Formats: sequence, C-alpha cells, structure tokens
Amino acid sequence: MYSILLLLPFLAFYCFYLSDAKTKKTTLDSISAFLCKHPVRAKTLGYFLVFVSWIVFANLQGLTSGSFALVVYLMGLGSLFVLLKPYSLLNWKRIGLLSLLLGIFELSISFFHQTS
Repeated sequence: MYSILLLLPFLAFYCFYLSDAKTKKTTLDSISAFLCKHPVRAKTLGYFLVFVSWIVFANLQGLTSGSFALVVYLMGLGSLFVLLKPYSLLNWKRIGLLSLLLGIFELSISFFHQTS
C-alpha cells in the first residue's frame, strides 16, 4: 500500500522539521514537543524512517527507480509540508486521519478491481 509507504517519508520530514532550531514552532502536541526538546532523537528517527522507506521502495520498484522515486516523493512531500505547516493545518491527528482515509480508499479500489 503506497499510502502507508508515503506516510514514512512524510513523518521523516516532520521529524527533520521539528529538529531544526530555526523554524518557528507554535502549538505543539506531546509528540512534537518531545521531538523539539530532543533534536538528536528526532533526526535519528527521521533518518531511520527515510532508510526504511528507501529499503521498501527499492524492494518494490528496483534499486535505481526506487531510489529516484524516494527522492521525488521527499521533494514533493517536503514542499507540501513547508506549504501547509505555517497555517497549522498539519498535526498528528490530521496526518493519521488522512492516512487512514487514504488507506481505506486504496483498499476499496484494490478490492473492487479484484472482484470485477
């Protein structure tokens, strides 16, 4: 499921965003506040999520195309994140709800495609 796979680099970018000292952080929930207070852990988690997503994309699409796809996904998700975060449109609840809805949509498409 690509919706879960795209969630990994998005969360990695979120961890990198929270670990940066130059960004202006407004209302933070408990997870974001913890990652802001511990930037080394946030960067480690971000690198781990990027590495896991690279392994999965390279396994699914091949080494070269998976690597290039990950770079494209990171650029696209990063620009989307930088665009929406200052408006406080992104938090853990909305990201979770969006990924749940996209996962259900993706499962329903695959289910209806198999039955027809």
